[in-house]
Amino acid sequence: MVATVLVVGANGQVGRALRAASWPADLAPVFLDRRQLDIADARTVCSLCQMHKPAAILNAAAFSHVDKAESDPEGALAANRLGPLNLAIAAEAHGALLLHISTDYVFDGSLRIPYPVDHPLSPLGVYGRSKAAGEQAVAAACRRHLIVRTAWVFSAWAGNFARLVFDRARGGLPLKVVSDQTGSPTPATDLAAACIAMIAQALQDDSSRLFGTHHYVGGPIADRLALAAAVLDEAERQGIARPDVTPVPASTFAAPAPRPAWSVLDMSKTTELFGLPQPDWRPALAEAVQVWAREKETPA
Repeated sequence: MVATVLVVGANGQVGRALRAASWPADLAPVFLDRRQLDIADARTVCSLCQMHKPAAILNAAAFSHVDKAESDPEGALAANRLGPLNLAIAAEAHGALLLHISTDYVFDGSLRIPYPVDHPLSPLGVYGRSKAAGEQAVAAACRRHLIVRTAWVFSAWAGNFARLVFDRARGGLPLKVVSDQTGSPTPATDLAAACIAMIAQALQDDSSRLFGTHHYVGGPIADRLALAAAVLDEAERQGIARPDVTPVPASTFAAPAPRPAWSVLDMSKTTELFGLPQPDWRPALAEAVQVWAREKETPA
């Protein structure tokens, strides 16, 4: 029997990876973007669930602009708390599994060892608080839930730190790179494949031992300088001259939103329960740089 999976936020970075991913024959994804479904609209969420009767809902939608969230807390809460709550209520009402993607920003970055899934939440800014509230809403409203935290997601088709580094290099511009932030770079393609695998296993097993919060991130651990260096190494192989790089503290940029200095997540629980190994982010990053290098011009 083929099970329908509603994929919400289908035009975002992870959503596009989910569109491009290979799905098992017994899962039929239905992709919905923001125009088709604003998850903050409970009535539309309910209507679409009644229409499609999904076996699972995969929520890749989010207010992900960390700095903008500081000046638009209502918008962040609508997308990151109210929306997931609406999906959770609908999933519970229709007997569906809900996989909700969350973030390392629910932690303050002070732990200095890989964060276990059960570490107390301690977000620093509006974005992190809104995502933490979304996790809590999902856990309270939907019994069959999978909350998947990730970090430092990148892909070939979206704006991200790696793309910014590449564009500066191709433009012949010097770089100032934050030297006091460390994290777990994660390819969107690997994250998408992992979410699909987790849904497929949870639908077959339907065991309460699988439900709850999980981490899925890439390895090895890297700071921003190491990630930038990996981008520039591949860019050089593509014939792009290496720019000057100056290490600077995060405070140099005076961003509106605080960032956790340590965004390393322990995914041992995910590996144990779902058999998913930690992906190496370096091959995916090299492939992304190769895609960017083939573009004729740097996007404005």
